[in-house]
Amino acid sequence: MAIAWIAGAVVTWNAVFDAHIVAGARGYVDGQQMFIDGRGPHVDIEQAMDSAKASGLCAAWRWTAVELAPGVALAAVWRWRQSRRRRHS
Repeated sequence: MAIAWIAGAVVTWNAVFDAHIVAGARGYVDGQQMFIDGRGPHVDIEQAMDSAKASGLCAAWRWTAVELAPGVALAAVWRWRQSRRRRHS
């Protein structure tokens, strides 16, 4: 059961981080197209992707914590109940 929870957390982290990177890349491409069309300022790819990476890291860790919290709580309750059973046996 713990392996499934950890695998779910890994999938969650990757999906959230990837979504932010994709959104950053799309934002960069859209900004560049606007610049080429003369409708916006020049967009720096490093700045756009650094921003996407920073927000992606924060969001990915936040959602991973949300995914792992119930599993960690259940594991703690399970261990506590197991230790109580051993003491009373």
